[in-house]
Amino acid sequence: MLLQLFLTLLALLMAMGSIAALAMLLSWQETTASQPDYRIRLLTTVVPGVSALLLFLLGLAFGLFVLWSPAGEAWAAQL
Repeated sequence: MLLQLFLTLLALLMAMGSIAALAMLLSWQETTASQPDYRIRLLTTVVPGVSALLLFLLGLAFGLFVLWSPAGEAWAAQL
């Protein structure tokens, strides 16, 4: 039980960091001066970065669902 709480708090901390990185990435996109640079930043950096961060957040949510399932304590003990 204590291991589950620790892993949950760790996952929440990582989720907050991912959300902060997502906000930074989206605000960095808006700082470009010209329209062509805006499109280049959007397609080369922002879309792949946002996709990776959202995939990471989805993985964290799935991990927490598995961790707090009825067999989650046995799964956490195997880590």
